[in-house]
Amino acid sequence: MKKAILPSKVYLVCSSGMMKAELEVISQKSVTNDDKNRLIATKDDRFGDFMCKYALILGALVAGAMLASGGSLAAILLTIAIATGISLSMCAIVNYFNGGGWKQIHPTVYVEKKNVLIDKSYFSCPVGGTIIPIYDKNIAEQQAAIFRNKAAVEIVMSFVSGYMLGGYAASCVAAQVGFGGFAGGLAFGYGVNVGVNKIQDGVKNARFGENSQAEKDSPLYREELYNAPNDLGYYATKSGGDENSMKTGANAADIFSNRADIARQGTENAQNQRVNPNGGTLNNPLNKNKFKAQERAIKARYGKQNYRRSQEYRNMKNEQAAYNRSLGQKEVTSRQTENLKGGAKGFFEGFNPRTNAGGFFWVSTVLETVSNLIIEGDQRDLLVNAADPETAAKEKIGVFAAKA
Repeated sequence: MKKAILPSKVYLVCSSGMMKAELEVISQKSVTNDDKNRLIATKDDRFGDFMCKYALILGALVAGAMLASGGSLAAILLTIAIATGISLSMCAIVNYFNGGGWKQIHPTVYVEKKNVLIDKSYFSCPVGGTIIPIYDKNIAEQQAAIFRNKAAVEIVMSFVSGYMLGGYAASCVAAQVGFGGFAGGLAFGYGVNVGVNKIQDGVKNARFGENSQAEKDSPLYREELYNAPNDLGYYATKSGGDENSMKTGANAADIFSNRADIARQGTENAQNQRVNPNGGTLNNPLNKNKFKAQERAIKARYGKQNYRRSQEYRNMKNEQAAYNRSLGQKEVTSRQTENLKGGAKGFFEGFNPRTNAGGFFWVSTVLETVSNLIIEGDQRDLLVNAADPETAAKEKIGVFAAKA
């Protein structure tokens, strides 16, 4: 069995990239291919820039959350620009720090004591994604386009997720839902996400099934790449949230700008309740009269000047304080319960297709599913159609061949 050896300038594509790149040989300067114009690549060689999708996914998530929470257009654009800059520098960072990332290198052929790369070699990126070589330019462009389309769907869904997450957070602030309630909503959303991903994978598997033998024989096929779960896996976020997210997101900027007044008013209310614990919502005339009656009885027994020093009076005051505290705690608990009920109701309405947020969730999820089916179909076709062009490109370029 012959192994085609990789020369410089062979095209590379990354499953997490947005464009194709070329193989850059820097490990040696003397051994070339049969045409004497391309250096043979080894395990220490590198690649160009693929424009990593992960920085863009994170940037889209942040931008979506900023939009929902009233962030300025300038801040959103700056976030996108920063994410784009990071995505363009990721490959350079990996190249600099991650030597020896190539797998399935030639076991017995060396150039300057370094194993050479072959057509079945691939680079496992520590950031995420798999880099594979392609000899034919047209096939490389098609494969890069498939990976780019897949990345674009994930970036859009990340923006949707950020928008819904930002709206949900804003609604929790507006409803005075504590961190525990907010975290509970996120946990439930994670469960929904896992279920949606599993359903999407089930639909894809039902439509396409396992790779055929012809697809597995393709020069582009990699078991670790095409027979693996989705790049982002079941932990990736989906769009989610509640009906209130759509309404309160637009008002989040006002909430933020008025935070000082809100905090001051809350402090004043708390102080007033401490000064007059039986006032307002905690007023209970019957029990208030009960303690007044007890105080009058104690005063009659011990006298106006001495009754406050009696143990009976201290016991009565302790009982009164405990009673007032219990009323306050009941009120706080009641309010928290109502807030949580309101937040939960809104959250579940977010999955009702008749609501704005629910419709947003289901439409985006359906579009994602359809897009993934189209992309998977394109990928299956390319696997089969790549064999002849790849063979012709290898013959045209001229590669070393050695017995395995």
